[in-house]
Amino acid sequence: VNASIFVREYGFAAASNAAPTYALDPGQVISLQFNVTQTGNVPDSISVQFSSTGPPSVQRFRSTPRVVLGPAQRALVTLTIIASPSAKAGDTANMQLYLVSQNDSRKTSTFQVQVTVNHIYGFSAMLTDDHALLEPGQSATSSLALANTGNGPDTFTVQSLQIPPDWSFDFTQSTIQLEDNATVEVPLTVQAPARVDAGNVYDIFVRVGSEGAPVQTMQFSINISQVFGWSVAVTPPSGQVRGGTVFQLPIQAVNVGNGVDSIDVGLQVPPGWQGTLSRPVMAMLPYSNLTANALVTVDSEAVAGDYTLRFTFSTPHHYTVVTVPVTVEHVYQLAIEGPGYTLQLGQGDLNTFEVTVTNDGNSVATVIPRFEPPDGLNIIAVVQRADLERGATAVFTFQVIAERQAPAQLYNISIGRTRDLKLLLL
Repeated sequence: VNASIFVREYGFAAASNAAPTYALDPGQVISLQFNVTQTGNVPDSISVQFSSTGPPSVQRFRSTPRVVLGPAQRALVTLTIIASPSAKAGDTANMQLYLVSQNDSRKTSTFQVQVTVNHIYGFSAMLTDDHALLEPGQSATSSLALANTGNGPDTFTVQSLQIPPDWSFDFTQSTIQLEDNATVEVPLTVQAPARVDAGNVYDIFVRVGSEGAPVQTMQFSINISQVFGWSVAVTPPSGQVRGGTVFQLPIQAVNVGNGVDSIDVGLQVPPGWQGTLSRPVMAMLPYSNLTANALVTVDSEAVAGDYTLRFTFSTPHHYTVVTVPVTVEHVYQLAIEGPGYTLQLGQGDLNTFEVTVTNDGNSVATVIPRFEPPDGLNIIAVVQRADLERGATAVFTFQVIAERQAPAQLYNISIGRTRDLKLLLL
């Protein structure tokens, strides 16, 4: 008896170039391909089963749930994996692709793949105000607006570069930790020193670093405005001055402003006086001192008394007046003209003579006659006192009495600056 027997044989082979692990960036897509070849001798239906664990940020798709293949036929199964744009750093999914023959469950093939989301570093940084106009000693504020645009936590460092000496440029924080998509504003304070020249420009750089993103550098510019201010002093004469003399007054000026300034100097003197300035314009550098002199000539006919010199100091931003008191010394000068002849007297006799006094000084003079007559003579002033205005003249009358016991001889009597009066006693 001849009989034919057909033996059904089921089987398949599966192969793939997929690696066991993958690291994906947010938004990245990969496709893994699996080649299935029918190795049996009858058609077969092969089930494509898929399982996975992990967050929804990693999405998985298979191309088909089954393939039906005849002997020696081939099919391609694709597994697509998508890391969503919002995927967090470190998100991990474990996937398993399981192929099994629906006619012979012993025929299987398994593939395992692990996908992890990469940590993508990124941030944005900007200064809310990147410039300031400051006066000496003034401060300004700004802030650093910082946002973590990466998909995981990051630590940022803030550093200030090229800070000028004596300036302060301070952030409240130098290290900031932010979760992904988090933002913060870090306050900044800028303080100018007490002395800084007008017109200076300073550029300070702010460097922001990340654990993984490229460094970003920003610039903060500072301009210095001019502050005007100065003080002046004039040193008065150490004592009284005389008519016709020349004296010098030192002038001291201090520019307390932070820029170049020019002070116009004026001088008003009493009528008949003369005044000149060594520096009619005092050009001053910032924070500098400058000296000048005023040369004053007193009127030779100046009356004794108190006078005032008036100095003016002016700029477009400031004006001040300084008055300096000056006292002209009272110079006493009398011209005395006497009799210039010889008086003859007998013992017990009386005679008179006159003296003319002129005030050649520079103010009122009080004239009081004083004598020291020799023994035996008495001199009496008829006018005891005269107040003479400048240039005024007074005539003084004197009586001379010879005592009875006065010896007979020639007496010389001195009267001020006139020539001697000679008295001959007979």
